[in-house]
Amino acid sequence: MQLLFLSNAYPPGHLGGYEELCQDVALGLRRRGHRVTVLTTRGLTDNGDGHEADVIRTLKPEVAIGDPMATLRLVFGRARRRKRNLHELSQALGRAQPDAAVVWGMWNLAPALAADLEAALDSRVLYYVADYWPTLPDAVTQHLGAAPRRRAATPLKAGLALLFSRSQSRLSDGLRLPHVACVSHAVRDTLWAEGITMGRVEVIHNGIDPRQFSPMVGSVPSTPPLRLLLAGRLTHDKGVFVALEALAIAVGAGHDLHLTLAGEGSAAVGREVRSAIHGFGVERHAHMSGRMPRHAMPAIMARHHVLLVPSLWADPLPRSAQEGMASGLAVVASRIGGLPELIDDGATGLLVPPGDPRALAEAMGRLAADPALRQRLGEAGLARVREEFDIQRTVQRIETRLQRMLSD
Repeated sequence: MQLLFLSNAYPPGHLGGYEELCQDVALGLRRRGHRVTVLTTRGLTDNGDGHEADVIRTLKPEVAIGDPMATLRLVFGRARRRKRNLHELSQALGRAQPDAAVVWGMWNLAPALAADLEAALDSRVLYYVADYWPTLPDAVTQHLGAAPRRRAATPLKAGLALLFSRSQSRLSDGLRLPHVACVSHAVRDTLWAEGITMGRVEVIHNGIDPRQFSPMVGSVPSTPPLRLLLAGRLTHDKGVFVALEALAIAVGAGHDLHLTLAGEGSAAVGREVRSAIHGFGVERHAHMSGRMPRHAMPAIMARHHVLLVPSLWADPLPRSAQEGMASGLAVVASRIGGLPELIDDGATGLLVPPGDPRALAEAMGRLAADPALRQRLGEAGLARVREEFDIQRTVQRIETRLQRMLSD
């Protein structure tokens, strides 16, 4: 098959697991003999060039993230950027001559791109939805609705919000979404509940390469402290402050614990996290290691006993949890979003109510006091990922879905 992938971001210019999954699937399909061309932006970060073949980084995002002039650029260039992006899509279609297309994240891209793709390929378009972007307002609406960094910009943003209000809608409005693969039942059910009109829908769980996360037996001492890890972007919705409060509760109950926060967030959140560590009195029991490159995560996982995934939002199906299970760690996660589709409470990990630091502290204490439970959960979680959440399984199911779409 000749395939065109459309994505708002792509490694190395990406934010997280959604874009990494896009790359893993693209590479997996290429290894199966398909030609995959990726049309994307230069990146949502400052390192979005990359050297991967057949990746076209010519799209311009709707809002320039981090640009202090982003609001003014909405006035003096939005129409020009949209016209240019549609031209770049037309050029990519001519270059790739695709049999079908796969649309990934659309946040910060105009829906007109996906609509043109549907029209050009006569609906031979598969949307792989691994977050809730079809339910969200577009990036312009979100940007104008956010508080400005400088108070003086408030009147300008308010005026622009009124100017653009008539043209704003959900990202999926105007799209037929003829074929949709959702990363989890939780995502599929949310889209249905939000009234998103879709054609044929199925669930295709994401995956990882578990061979990269083989447990390193004996690499972490079995003696106290219990080594806890929270990996990923440090944001409120990832539950970092719930984890710190739970740590303080568990330490106060006499458990010997140490928590590593492997990730970074905004400068403001970083200051909040450092303040919370001090405020909860856990300076000796927690430290921030900063953002870790993807290739370093297997070794980091192997130096810990437990992975925490205390999400406050309905995490669709976080790859970090899969990576922890593939590393043989006992995983403690929130009972929210797609996490219960990955973790069977008490069998392949522990689930706790989201936003409940006492329940999370109790789970920490259980694992600190019961090494046999940690081992059992780790072994069962490892087996679950290897059997059901291998990236090759994901690639094969997407390939089958595309072939079926073309034969219908």
